[in-house]
Amino acid sequence: MSNESSIVLNKIERRLIATVQSTLTDEVLARFQQQLLLRLTELQLDYLLCDLSGIDIIDIEEFEALSNIFKMASLMGVNTILVGLNPGLAATIVDFDLDTSAFMFARNIEHGLELSCHG
Repeated sequence: MSNESSIVLNKIERRLIATVQSTLTDEVLARFQQQLLLRLTELQLDYLLCDLSGIDIIDIEEFEALSNIFKMASLMGVNTILVGLNPGLAATIVDFDLDTSAFMFARNIEHGLELSCHG
């Protein structure tokens, strides 16, 4: 299966929504980083909403790779909001005491859009 559309990027005003639709392999993460950074240089954005509702589990390395991508976005002036975490992902983040200081959280995309309007 091709990972070509594993993470879909859609712009809404000054926000970019990244919807994760597959397992976060090294290849998917590298492509996401490349595409995201390119879009951030091309567009005037204030927020990145990353929808993780399509992921059932995540390991520490995958989370750290995502976190590094979000830190890069932050250095480019873009705030990150993670949306759609299921209980398993939330438990993993807490159980492993992973650093979440680089981003905010929202229940779903609608809540994330509200946060980004009042941010």
